[in-house]
Amino acid sequence: MFKPTIKLSSVSFSVASLANDDTPIPIDLVVVDDEELLKKLLALPASQWFEQRAQLQRDFPLALYVWSKELVPGQRLDVTDAPVKGQRGSVVLVYAGYSSPGMHRLRLDQQKNVILYLDSQDVRWVSGE
Repeated sequence: MFKPTIKLSSVSFSVASLANDDTPIPIDLVVVDDEELLKKLLALPASQWFEQRAQLQRDFPLALYVWSKELVPGQRLDVTDAPVKGQRGSVVLVYAGYSSPGMHRLRLDQQKNVILYLDSQDVRWVSGE
């Protein structure tokens, strides 16, 4: 059976100058290739994702692909050859490890190019196609 692959080829991150109380923000782009696992992950706030990430990767090695970065306030990062492109799955989840409470998660479906803005307290999808 044919499985969809991720089309996301470029992602740009723009981080506000005082984001996350002027501390680095871990970011994970997570490709999910299992519907039940996707339901579970959609219920997890970023803080729980980062706490459970290693175990989830051990439990679901064929259903998860994770690309991680750490961004600092004021940073701009353009990734023109996104490592998630071509991975098996139909959804990319973006988790941002802010120190404040909240979900800090986005869902990207089949976008090819996105711009993400990390403001003082949350991550936003600014544009994409």
